[in-house]
Amino acid sequence: MTTSDFLQGALASVRGLNLSVVLLDGQKLAELMIEHNVGVSVKEMYQVKTLDSDYFDGFLG
Repeated sequence: MTTSDFLQGALASVRGLNLSVVLLDGQKLAELMIEHNVGVSVKEMYQVKTLDSDYFDGFLG
């Protein structure tokens, strides 16, 4: 695991192994932290609204 990127030598070394190795870089680490709410907190929330077509059925006839 690294908080930045892996060097090409590290990537090549892992490809040559007969083991299953997962390299976790900074981008993937941040994505997983956000997805699983580890070490993060909600700062703002946004509402996404959609048109309620049933409301307008009476007007349009």
